[in-house]
Amino acid sequence: MNKTLDPTVDQAFNLAVEAHRGQYRKGNCEPYVCHPIRVWWLVRDARLNVFVQAAALLHDVLEDTDRGILEFPRPIQCMVLALTKPEGGNKQDGIDKLRAEGNHGAVMIKLADRLDNLNTSTDAKMVNSFLPSTQELLSLARDLTLNESVPGLYEALFTETATALNYGVPGGFKKPE
Repeated sequence: MNKTLDPTVDQAFNLAVEAHRGQYRKGNCEPYVCHPIRVWWLVRDARLNVFVQAAALLHDVLEDTDRGILEFPRPIQCMVLALTKPEGGNKQDGIDKLRAEGNHGAVMIKLADRLDNLNTSTDAKMVNSFLPSTQELLSLARDLTLNESVPGLYEALFTETATALNYGVPGGFKKPE
């Protein structure tokens, strides 16, 4: 049982642990729940509100488990739904859905999610698969002016992406202006 300063975040933390029990990250033997916890840390450290924090903990529940989130307030449900890729969809489909929704909280969570994925992946092929949609994600964040409201997340993701591209990914990466 987790204890933070907020009961909604505690509830989300406990549900994430329960829902992801027995799941492991691709390519290593780390319990999957470590990923949403790190995403939560990033949004918490960016001083985002408790609804965004709770949604960060739950961001993969609908996509990767058979557990629902109806017991949470509607703003949390909306963020998690915005972050859930359409069935059979790819990373770009997920970014397109975020753009259509325009949910600032969901986009901030996606920035933290992508940053954690880039920071923790040991599979170069997987990192390469994230890069095209990451450029689009950074552009979306800029369009929503999130680069100004959460500059730390935005800059960290840009830096990680640029670093990954320096390791042989063709194309070119430009910081959205």
